[in-house]
Amino acid sequence: MKCLIADDNELALMTLNQLLSQISEIEVVSVCKNAMEAFEYLKKNIVDLAILDVEMPGMTGVELIKALTNRPAIILSTSNPKYAADAFDLDVADYIIKPVSLPRLLKSIEKVKIFMKQNKNQEQNNVPDFLFIKEKGALKKIHLPEVCYIEAMGDYVKIHYADKWYTVNTTIKEIEEKYGQFFIRVHRSYLAALQKIDRIDDGMIYIGKMQVPLAESYRKKVIEKLNLI
Repeated sequence: MKCLIADDNELALMTLNQLLSQISEIEVVSVCKNAMEAFEYLKKNIVDLAILDVEMPGMTGVELIKALTNRPAIILSTSNPKYAADAFDLDVADYIIKPVSLPRLLKSIEKVKIFMKQNKNQEQNNVPDFLFIKEKGALKKIHLPEVCYIEAMGDYVKIHYADKWYTVNTTIKEIEEKYGQFFIRVHRSYLAALQKIDRIDDGMIYIGKMQVPLAESYRKKVIEKLNLI
């Protein structure tokens, strides 16, 4: 998890950096002495998490959050608890009262992971259940819940329905990244519609009369997704 930290107090900044260095999943990529320095970095770089002091000269941590277009997860830190209400109005992941301790920071990082997961799930839920493809000079609507499986063919994919298929100029990786809520990777070259799987037997997935290979390297992940009792 790439992390930026910002605080005008040099001792607090050094302490926070030292504490974060003990958390293996955190990589501090920028240490900023004021909010403007953090703002300039965040305009040009993407981070997963920003830990910001509230009371910084020139621009406060709260003002910095409001100025950002693409926000990472945010933890606000301050010695003054009066800013807590404002902080949570801005939908930050957590709010830490100084001095920051390692146990409290670890707890905050766990909150960040939950916060990021919830945001990711919300983004996935907002993905439309259709897409349009070009077919003979026209645009054809593809209803994703009706698709059985998708097959990779180099820079193209073949989208298979029960009784027809379409060839689209995209990659299986792009389909998986954009529409992963509808499909699961079952092979290097295949995505299967999880809701349409009828049977798995001897390295093959059966969707109606269709068969899709199940690679051993993907088998465990597929089984975990099934409602196995």
